[in-house]
Amino acid sequence: MTVRLIPFTAQLASGELVRIREVGRHDRALILTGFGQLSERSRYLRFLGPHPQLSHRELDDFTAPTDDHRAVIGAERQGHRSVEPLGIARYVRTKPGGDVAEMAMTVVDRFQGLGLGGILMGALVKHATQNGVTSFLALVHAENAPMLALLRRLGATEIRRDATEIEMRVSLGPRPPEAAAIPNDGFTEAYRLAELG
Repeated sequence: MTVRLIPFTAQLASGELVRIREVGRHDRALILTGFGQLSERSRYLRFLGPHPQLSHRELDDFTAPTDDHRAVIGAERQGHRSVEPLGIARYVRTKPGGDVAEMAMTVVDRFQGLGLGGILMGALVKHATQNGVTSFLALVHAENAPMLALLRRLGATEIRRDATEIEMRVSLGPRPPEAAAIPNDGFTEAYRLAELG
C-alpha cells in the first residue's frame, strides 16, 4: 500500500512559513513556474549541465502521482495573488519493489540558504522509509557544495567521483540519522512534522 504525505507547514530560517505537500499532475504549471525561477547556475548544478527548459517527459516525471515506486514532494507559499513554488524533492526506486531509490532536489534561488533543502529532505526521508526504501543514491555536481554538505550531514558516503559528478549513498532508517539531529534544524523538524497516511 502506498503511503501518502499529509500536507504540513514548516518554518524557514527567515521565519517564513511554507507548505510541504505531495506534487501531482495538477501541478504542471507550478513546476514550470519554479523552473523559470532557477538561475542558469542552479539549473546547471541540478541537471549536471546546461538545461534551458524542461522536456515534456521531465515534466511528466516531476508531476507523476506518488505510488509504490516514487514520490515527489514540493514546497510552496501563498503569494499575493497565487501559490508560489519554492522547491521540489523526489525519489524513484532503482527497480520495482527494490529498497534503493535515486533522489534529487531543487530549491529556487531566492529560497536557497534558508533551510528549505533540509526541510524537503526530512519529509522525503520519512516518506521513503515508511515506503520501504532503505537507502538513497544521489548524483550531485561536484560544485554543488550545499547539496553535498546536506548529504554528508545525513551520513552519506561517496560511491563514485569523476571531474564533475559525485555519486553519494545515504542509508536511511526508521528515525532521522544521528548526524541530522541538530537542534532547530529543518531536516529534524520536517521529519518530526511529516505524517503519512
